[in-house]
Amino acid sequence: MPRAFFAIALTPAITGALGDCRRACLDADPAWAGEKWVSPENLHVTLRFLGDIPESVLHRYAEAADTTLRCHAPYTLSIDRVRAVPRLQSASMIWAVPEAGADRTIRLARSIEDVVVREGAVPETRRFSPHVTLCRARRPRHLAPDAARSMDAALEHVPVPHRSMSVREVMLYTSTLTPDGPVYDRFAVMSLGD
Repeated sequence: MPRAFFAIALTPAITGALGDCRRACLDADPAWAGEKWVSPENLHVTLRFLGDIPESVLHRYAEAADTTLRCHAPYTLSIDRVRAVPRLQSASMIWAVPEAGADRTIRLARSIEDVVVREGAVPETRRFSPHVTLCRARRPRHLAPDAARSMDAALEHVPVPHRSMSVREVMLYTSTLTPDGPVYDRFAVMSLGD
């Protein structure tokens, strides 16, 4: 059974800007170099993690989501800042988060949640917060305030058009774990309406 999730794929310009954030973080706080940084080709905004799902069920989810997502108009999403989660003093993750388009992304995630629950999935109990996971710490650790400021500064230096994108489709990915990290494959692509 493949592991699967719905997500928004990012443009190369945005993944490049997030690579600048990673370099800025490691320049300011080299201790984070040994943590689990997400490879650029795997950066995305997860809308709903599904876990291990039979392929037949994934087909049902994709078909139902395709119908629902056509009711959402395309919109602009902009990655605007970086934050330590849950806090600088004991960060378990580093996220890049949107401001422009965050509300629309939340609505998109709610629609997908409704679809998969109608199709038999267990409801998600955690509150959805749109983000791109840049790094997962092996254990919670301190992130230097200079590193957080440096990452935000790196993003601020990227012109807005290069850290913004038009969200026109949602991907249903499957994930295969390998010794070199996960490999994501597009199982289905669902277009938003016009």
